[in-house]
Amino acid sequence: MVKVDSKANENYLLTFFKKLLVINAIFFISRIMTKSIFIVLYNNIDNLGHVTLLDNLVLQVITYIGFIVLFIFYLRTVKRGVELEDQLIVKTWFFSYMLLLILGPLIITAIRYTIFHNEINTREYVIFSSIIPYLYIGLSAMATSIVLYFTGSILNITLIKVTAYIYPIITMLIMLLPPQDLSINDKLSIQLYIVKPLYTLQYIGSLFIIFKAYAKAR
Repeated sequence: MVKVDSKANENYLLTFFKKLLVINAIFFISRIMTKSIFIVLYNNIDNLGHVTLLDNLVLQVITYIGFIVLFIFYLRTVKRGVELEDQLIVKTWFFSYMLLLILGPLIITAIRYTIFHNEINTREYVIFSSIIPYLYIGLSAMATSIVLYFTGSILNITLIKVTAYIYPIITMLIMLLPPQDLSINDKLSIQLYIVKPLYTLQYIGSLFIIFKAYAKAR
């Protein structure tokens, strides 16, 4: 008979939510700091084309590294699970993450080819491109809300289930916020889309609520 470390098993979910919170917070802060640095560079470097290219490249690299780190983290956490109930929760979070990672681009690509026939230079497609981030956020909000409610139901924690109901409402309010115009200098002003960072902050906040609520319930 295999002896299970009860303390390790007890801390399995708590450790999962804590690490998930920390990983998301680190990459969120990294993106914010990177954007802040490039805003300063925009103001001090004349060749704005190179700065813009480097800005987009660095942010994409951070995003891809974040995807890889989260994928490995989920995979390792699932393998370490002992209790079926705890494993089910982690697998659900992992499944929703992978679903969004794969389904999001597939939906966008399907729309591009079926509605716009891959004609990306049309006015209609330009308008559609501007709402792509909102589509991703909408899909993410629906998936996260379902996973939150599922987690709260299994753990029997009311606060997490309430968070699941509130989550899409807050997301809708965030999506109503318009882009903010930021004047860099006399020659340049840029539009800051604050919807995505605010949504990410909301996601991190929901992880913090789960972590605290579960720690208290234990």
